[in-house]
Amino acid sequence: MNPTDVRPFVALGNTITVAATGTSAATALGAVPRAGNPEMPMTCRVMSAGTGVAFIKFGGAGDSAALTNDTAVPMAANTTAVFWVPAGTTHIVTIVAAAGTATVYATLGQGGG
Repeated sequence: MNPTDVRPFVALGNTITVAATGTSAATALGAVPRAGNPEMPMTCRVMSAGTGVAFIKFGGAGDSAALTNDTAVPMAANTTAVFWVPAGTTHIVTIVAAAGTATVYATLGQGGG
């Protein structure tokens, strides 16, 4: 099997809930409690529920996200996306555009759809 083949998403970790605000925050993703396919990269299914555009990226405890000039990816309110998670990532980093709120749900796993 080619590790870049698209496979349906399978959850391997617990879903975490982040109350995203206008201030950048890094939230630990938690440990993956069971092993996945070592040939496939880790992914994270993210759902952004709320009224604001949430900006998402992955990194470490000391990382931050910005609304402009940053690698954070914007997610429209009430949408879901699956992200590839780089090796060594421990946290999801969030910030929400002005005048909005978002509850971000993140679940580690493998696959993309």
